[in-house]
Amino acid sequence: MNKIFTLIFILLFLFFKSSAFGVVDADLSYKAGVKAFVLADFKKAKRLLENAVKAGIHGDKLNDCYCKLYFSIIELNQTEKLDYYGSKCDKLDLIINTKDEKTFIDRDFIIDNAKIIEKDIALKIRTFLKELEQKTEIQMAIVTIDSLKGKSIEDFAIELAYDKLKLGQKGRDNGVLLLVAVNDRKYRIEIGYGLEGVLPNNLVGSIGRQYLVPYFKKGDYSRGLLSATLAMMVEISRYSKDTQIKIRWMSELDLINSD
Repeated sequence: MNKIFTLIFILLFLFFKSSAFGVVDADLSYKAGVKAFVLADFKKAKRLLENAVKAGIHGDKLNDCYCKLYFSIIELNQTEKLDYYGSKCDKLDLIINTKDEKTFIDRDFIIDNAKIIEKDIALKIRTFLKELEQKTEIQMAIVTIDSLKGKSIEDFAIELAYDKLKLGQKGRDNGVLLLVAVNDRKYRIEIGYGLEGVLPNNLVGSIGRQYLVPYFKKGDYSRGLLSATLAMMVEISRYSKDTQIKIRWMSELDLINSD
């Protein structure tokens, strides 16, 4: 009987010992992966963060791993597991609960937590918004959520745009946030003070009524967001010296409206 108890004790000891080392390994891989990601060594970051996930990292660190893996794959121009990690990554939760928010919005421009934007249209929007920032230094982001959870959409948008995402260039306040709360049936276009001359409230309201509302009523959130985004970009381009970018955006918008 004593031998049986001794054997059970040894097995339990080995189990907890291996579990403890597994946690340590996961944590070390996670920290090394985060460091590699910050240093833009995305190949190394991908390997280490995948090891952390396999070793059992959990909680907020697991979500952080999924998000950093998603962006690492984008930076490496790979497609394998991109959709998987994208579906696992709760970017809005990460932004609200960590200090990494600026890094992520700089790489993606879209946080589709409500899962309402079609993949091909999301890719097109990202391409336009990236070009917008490169050529005008204006940063625009689209965020979709299921619910405001009792908050006013005005307060939610202001906190997200200024405190969390920190949209726009420092000192110029030239950011734009398009926020959609699906279950609340509300949207908000938050314009930085530096762009109020380009996108005044009456114009932004008109864009929302003309492009967002009709498509949203039909359940076509993707087309509505793309159209409203392009409409704002066309207005921005009127103040840009780059006429080629203006023509391309306008033709894209005309094509959408002709459907």
